[in-house]
Amino acid sequence: MKHLTIATAAATALIVGTAPVLAQHVAEIVATEEQRTAVAGALADISCNLRADTIVEWEEEAGLFEVDDAPCAFGQYDVKLNADYTIRSLTFDGPTDAAGAPPIMATPEELAALNDVLAGIGCAINAEAGVERETRDMYELDDVQCVAGQFDIKMDEFYTIITMTRD
Repeated sequence: MKHLTIATAAATALIVGTAPVLAQHVAEIVATEEQRTAVAGALADISCNLRADTIVEWEEEAGLFEVDDAPCAFGQYDVKLNADYTIRSLTFDGPTDAAGAPPIMATPEELAALNDVLAGIGCAINAEAGVERETRDMYELDDVQCVAGQFDIKMDEFYTIITMTRD
């Protein structure tokens, strides 16, 4: 009888001990590629990126997508979005790891506005170099081609040239 009680207790401990792991595994589902793209778009709207190696999870019970450690122009955040890809919460997770975070690139609308300003001074963005959002309110333009030569330019959120350095 004593052996049966110990065996029963061991089996119960094994089942109870793994139940939270199984429940967590069932409750969190990896997002589809289509969902991941929609989440990335919502993050880009607030100057955040979705790293290629980041897993986007759908928390079925909560009805939320979860992204851990999203690099944003204003820091690193854990982000939760609802089923309509509306951001429900941002939780600060420390400063952005500049070495590990991909740059936040300017949107097509921002590129058009930047190019309009640059065209007025005889310059054009180098499409290969791209334009990074250095911070939420600062653009970094590398290898800009101007009639006077090649420059690295920093512009603020109002598209005002802050610095222009010959490259």
